[in-house]
Amino acid sequence: MKARIMWGAAAAILIVVALVLTFTVFHDEGNASKSVNLTAKDDGRTVQVHAGDTLVVTLDSNASTGFRWVLTGKPDPQVATLAGSEYIAPETTLVGAGGQEVWRLSAIGEGSTDLQLTYERSSGETAGEPFGITVEVTPAG
Repeated sequence: MKARIMWGAAAAILIVVALVLTFTVFHDEGNASKSVNLTAKDDGRTVQVHAGDTLVVTLDSNASTGFRWVLTGKPDPQVATLAGSEYIAPETTLVGAGGQEVWRLSAIGEGSTDLQLTYERSSGETAGEPFGITVEVTPAG
């Protein structure tokens, strides 16, 4: 008899936990921040995101040439901030193979701002086309 009561109590607790988890997942779904992934194909676009979202810009790059992506048009710090950038080396042993640069921005406040990147050497020499987007941030939804 005691065993049945214990199993019944355990089952009731599991049901309550399952309901709480289900409510939490579906209730917070609309408020969850997201990551918006962009590439060179998105050059010139206007990207709409919510405050709290992260923009991830991935561009081809080749560190062996001395060129790298440089932030030439900084975003409005009231709207979006640079969260970091990194070079990802290629997964090959070929000398001179290109990799990618990944730039991350955090959307923080309502408004519109531009992001401009130029592929250049430390001497100022540029190559290829610059990359630019307009970021429109709306309140977290």
